[in-house]
Amino acid sequence: SYGVHFRSTGQAACNNNAVINCNFDFSQRRNTESAGNNIPHAVYFNATGANSIFCVANNNIISNNSVAGFPRGLAVRGNAFQRSDNNIFANNKIFDVTVSGIRIENTINTYIYGNEIGNVTLTGNISGDNGYAGIRTASATGNTYIYNNKISNVSYLGTLSNYRVNGLSLGSGSVANSNITATGYVFNNIISNIQAPNVVATNLYTATYLAISDLGSFTAAFYKIFNNTFYNEANAPFFFIYSNGLHPNNAFELRNNIMMVNTAPGYVN
Repeated sequence: SYGVHFRSTGQAACNNNAVINCNFDFSQRRNTESAGNNIPHAVYFNATGANSIFCVANNNIISNNSVAGFPRGLAVRGNAFQRSDNNIFANNKIFDVTVSGIRIENTINTYIYGNEIGNVTLTGNISGDNGYAGIRTASATGNTYIYNNKISNVSYLGTLSNYRVNGLSLGSGSVANSNITATGYVFNNIISNIQAPNVVATNLYTATYLAISDLGSFTAAFYKIFNNTFYNEANAPFFFIYSNGLHPNNAFELRNNIMMVNTAPGYVN
């Protein structure tokens, strides 16, 4: 089940589309779908059908939409051969999803800004997608700009200690191409109330406000992270920022970020 699904199979690209001012509501079926690669999205540009220069999703705009109840909200995916280029996620409101608000994979020159994401909640111990997040990048995303977003109430309510729940998750994956670098600029975001209250404290990275993780040994990552605000409102163990980078050329620059404990920003009801 999808709201809008654009799929490139290698014969033709899904380029130059706009999804604007739409209302996607999946609330009546929210808990009927299990996790996996093909779970429902409100908007999904999927260019994974073939490793081909024709299998791309370029120059698409996803803006000013309202999303509720889907497992995943909005997503754009390229493939290992050709990254999808120049896509925009702007000013969307995404609430009550169960896996991720916005997700990109194998993309370049992506702009994610002005979005409000709240109540990303996984309630059970479901196998499949690990790394639940308000916004997630994966597998060699290059030149990504993530700014002026508000993310709150991202929770894992199950008990498995190997789950991760993140407000914002930055990753490079393990694409075996030393010429690809996962790069991004993350600034002026507000993230609050990320928690996994039922998981034992031996795995402190389970709840993380900003995770730089899933970094493969083949792909270097370079991120500039500045002027973000992190509010912790929960008593469960958490990290504000966590990284498990593997590549020797990884480089992260963090400047002027604010981290506050037991405060209430009040920007999402």
